[in-house]
Amino acid sequence: MMWKYLVPFLALSACGSTSLPVEETFTASRLATLGNEYKTQPSLVRSYAVGEDGKRVEVKGAVCSASSTLVSVKNVTTPALVKTPMYLQAERFPERGKPPALNWRCSYRGKVVKLTTEPSSGRNNTVTQGVSTYDAATGTYSQPTSIVLTGRLSSTLPWSYPNVEVEF
Repeated sequence: MMWKYLVPFLALSACGSTSLPVEETFTASRLATLGNEYKTQPSLVRSYAVGEDGKRVEVKGAVCSASSTLVSVKNVTTPALVKTPMYLQAERFPERGKPPALNWRCSYRGKVVKLTTEPSSGRNNTVTQGVSTYDAATGTYSQPTSIVLTGRLSSTLPWSYPNVEVEF
């Protein structure tokens, strides 16, 4: 009987989590190369402020720039997609091919926020393969296989920069 109360709640809570539409896509300029770049990955850049009611609200129009020794992005207006290179991860590259962090500087209505985003990969994440199955003969369920990605197993998962959320 609790379901009849839970379903309207879920429908209402889903309505409150809207995001502003992304209207622009920017591509980072390459300043240097590591030799392991192979395609681009879009990262979402969004900005937030505390509204009059004390709640976090997404705002449009923050201007952000980011740079590292390898890439540069200038004058991105939020919300936006920023395409940055992805980097192959493998033991044959120095530091497994990991690129340097991106240093962000964003401004909105006279406020300035600086933050750093580290590239991430699948390393040390847990991947679940398969599904639970029921064996009618024994009356037992099998469990999915979980694998923690190590340096050797994660070589096919590239380094990429995460989405950015800036709070003013």
